[in-house]
Amino acid sequence: LGLGGVGFLTDWEDKDAIAQLINEIINAGINYFDTAHAYGDGKSEESLGLVMGTGRRREVFLATKTADRTYDGALREVEESLKRLRTDHLDLIQVHGFGTNEQDDVAAIGKADGVLPALWRLRDEKVVRFVGITGHPNAPKLKGAVATYDFDTLLCFVNPKAECRWVDEELIPLAQRKKMGIIAMKVYGGGPGT
Repeated sequence: LGLGGVGFLTDWEDKDAIAQLINEIINAGINYFDTAHAYGDGKSEESLGLVMGTGRRREVFLATKTADRTYDGALREVEESLKRLRTDHLDLIQVHGFGTNEQDDVAAIGKADGVLPALWRLRDEKVVRFVGITGHPNAPKLKGAVATYDFDTLLCFVNPKAECRWVDEELIPLAQRKKMGIIAMKVYGGGPGT
């Protein structure tokens, strides 16, 4: 069970109320926090930073995402994310929403000027522990990326909707064969944007 980065983290304005709720969530035993550079134009990360900038950072597994597909752009986004989150390290950085736009290219993300060499560099430098990928249903390019590269994790839809059957039948078995951690989202049947 984890805390997703959209909702009160992007919508509330009262910083004291945001910090109080984050602390209550940690006190309740929830320790997986997932956000993204783009959520609320950075507000989600800033909201989490209210508590991640304290000693409580060591109590959580902190994940964020970059939507940039270039080496320099991804490094820039991660640097901004670290500042917003008020931390010097991430437990997980993820390639955000791969395959949701036509410009995504499986081969390009692994090239020298692509996002993956940047994220691998950050892992080698111990700025991040794990590198993952995320995606939505019916994204064949996502499956291609999972098959091609050695990601540590996959964040994907896992729910009973018909559009998610391919996840159960094809994507998760592939990730399991590759010994990837699988993180489920939209488990109650939500779709993109819900």
